[in-house]
Amino acid sequence: MGFFGKKNIINALWALLLAFICFLAGTIYKTITGPERVIIAKDESRCPKDTTISIIRFEGDSATMNAIKSFNPNLTVKPSNDNYDINNASVAQNKIVFPSIVEGYTQQSINSYASVEIPRQTYSKGEMIEFKLKIFDYSIIKKISPLFIEIVKITGDNSMSYVWDEQFTITHQNNTIRFSSDFPKDEYQLAIGFYLMDEIHQKFPPFYSKRFKLIII
Repeated sequence: MGFFGKKNIINALWALLLAFICFLAGTIYKTITGPERVIIAKDESRCPKDTTISIIRFEGDSATMNAIKSFNPNLTVKPSNDNYDINNASVAQNKIVFPSIVEGYTQQSINSYASVEIPRQTYSKGEMIEFKLKIFDYSIIKKISPLFIEIVKITGDNSMSYVWDEQFTITHQNNTIRFSSDFPKDEYQLAIGFYLMDEIHQKFPPFYSKRFKLIII
């Protein structure tokens, strides 16, 4: 009967029917159980390494800095210091000239705008006098005059004579000012301060200052 005999055709039809039933059963099973899960195994050799560099600023006392340094000697650390960026103020090239209306000034405390620190009041003749000026708010620097330093000799209850004065340009919040004590041996009054530029057009503009006793030996 050959390949196309009745028996062979029947067997082929049964095989097709069985295959169709298996396909249909598989489809129904996937519909019920949902899609197959795919598990991805992480290959560490294929993952790029994190090369991000984090820069951290460390501040603290010397003991803390030494501990951090010993943990990682490649770190550059330094103690916190309030006197950072101390700048040497220079003599003002463009000195302030007061309007003709000005006849004097009124004394006001500098404490609202700045602090002045001078280490001592007695100096040998010719020794350098150094003090520190700290401006509290950077924005005020653009509003003030040059820094005035005045040395006067008190000659009476309501009288004084000028010995020396100078103006210094202030461009930073933290400043160091130095000048020579090349004055005759005596006792003086040292005044350090400034004016607000929008207040000088009056007879007696406020002079925001601090005064110290100065003794030259």
